[in-house]
Amino acid sequence: MKLNQCLEGQSEGIKGLTSEQFNVWTQNFEENESVKNHEKHFKMLHEGVFIHQKIERINYEKDLPKDFTPEKYMTVYSTIWKSVRHQIWKKVATVGANLVVTSPEWKALFKSVYEAVHADFEKFRKDIYELVTGKKADSKVIKKIMQKSYINFASNPAHAAWTHQINAVATEHGKAINAMNQFKLYPAGIEVDPTVSAFMDDLEEPTFTEAAKTNEKSTTLKHSEIEQKLAN
Repeated sequence: MKLNQCLEGQSEGIKGLTSEQFNVWTQNFEENESVKNHEKHFKMLHEGVFIHQKIERINYEKDLPKDFTPEKYMTVYSTIWKSVRHQIWKKVATVGANLVVTSPEWKALFKSVYEAVHADFEKFRKDIYELVTGKKADSKVIKKIMQKSYINFASNPAHAAWTHQINAVATEHGKAINAMNQFKLYPAGIEVDPTVSAFMDDLEEPTFTEAAKTNEKSTTLKHSEIEQKLAN
C-alpha cells in the first residue's frame, strides 16, 4: 500500500508523516500481535464486503468476557425490565391508588413516574449486570459489553431461538406497561424486587393482576383479554 493512499482523506496532523517514518513504523510493528489481528479482521471484512458481497456474522467474541453467555445476557436483560416495572409499580400503586385510570391526574402521574424510572436505566443495567456476573465494572464498559454481546449472539444463526426470546421479553414488557397505564393491571409478582434474586424470564404468556380494591377480589387477565379491552 502506498503512503499517499494511507494518508488520503486523513487529518492535517497525519499528513505530516514522512515516507521514511511510515516505513520504519511498518517494519517495527509488522510482527506485533495486535497489528496482525487487526490486519486479519480487515482482510475478513474486505473479503466479505467486496468479494462475497455479504457478511455472514459480526463477531465480537474477543472483546467480550468469556463467561458472559447468551443465558447471562438474557438474565440481565429480562431482570432490567422486571426491575423497571417493579419500580414503576412501587411509585404509582400507592400514590395513584384512588385515581381513576381515565383521569388526567392518573395519566400525568404515570407519565412522570415512567420517565423518572427510565432516567435511571443506566443504573439498572449496571447494578443488574454486576449482580448477575458478580463483577464490578464501569457503566460505559457494561453498556458496550451488552451492545456487543447482543450483536454477537443475534448475528449467530445458532442463536436464532435466543433472539426470538429477547424479542419476546421486549414485547411482553411493552404490553405490561400498557396494561399498567391504561387499566392498573399489574404483572403477577410485580411486588417482588427481582434484584433480590435475578432469574430468567418465564416466556409463557404472563397474567396480569388488577389492583386490589376495597371489598373487591383481584382479577387476572391474559394478554388476549387486555388486547380485546384495548380494541373496544
